[in-house]
Amino acid sequence: MPQPDSLPRDAFIGGARTSTNSGLGMGNGMGRPLAEPRERSVAAVPPIASDGVHAATAWPGKQVIIHLPNERALTAANWGEGGAAAYGSGPVDYVVIPDAGGGVDIRMIRKTFISPSDFTLGVRYPDGTHLRQAAQAVVVETDAAPGRPAAIIGALSIPEARDGAGNSIAVSPSIGGSYLYQQSDVNLNVGEVGLLNFPVTITVAYRASTTIPAVAQGDQGPQRPPVAKDGRCVSGPPQFRGADNDGTPGAAADFVPSCA
Repeated sequence: MPQPDSLPRDAFIGGARTSTNSGLGMGNGMGRPLAEPRERSVAAVPPIASDGVHAATAWPGKQVIIHLPNERALTAANWGEGGAAAYGSGPVDYVVIPDAGGGVDIRMIRKTFISPSDFTLGVRYPDGTHLRQAAQAVVVETDAAPGRPAAIIGALSIPEARDGAGNSIAVSPSIGGSYLYQQSDVNLNVGEVGLLNFPVTITVAYRASTTIPAVAQGDQGPQRPPVAKDGRCVSGPPQFRGADNDGTPGAAADFVPSCA
């Protein structure tokens, strides 16, 4: 018996016989698309690096795809906690950590001094958008139109690099061209590193942001002097004086301030 909203495989109309390849209950094929665009709230980290990391943007239903350097030579993903994936190679390892807001943290680990010092991330962006460098950051921005100024829908943070001794290493980002449609390269040039200070970890974070990242990853911001002019530690006085039960002054204790 035919199902609702579905034609039988054989239907007789007058003296003619018609057939359909639609299965019972399958409808006429005009329903909701299987690959219908929808807003992504969690980044999709692939088992094979060449598939690219799919991340959200602040434009609903639109996403960016980030390709790792030399992705076809990387191993399959080794999965960690929280959906993190590690892709290995001889000179460089890569770790991709998804963010709850649809972004990702990408860590590139230079193992030795013979590892490359330049890295290229391929960033594929939606139609009607482009990449723009803003100081030390790279943003995904909509194309401007009459009555509709350009708007930021995603951003790659200021890159950070540290060597094995914990020293900060300079990283210079730039945007390069690509032969692929709607894709540009984000080139990262890593500064000099001492021979004995490997490995080096370079971190880039992508977020579905509407603003330019103002602070580099790991930057603790402006530092206050640990001890004020009056000799008191910023975190509080170095001495604590208690009181007895009857309200009379009690014993005093001196503490070494944490900022000493």
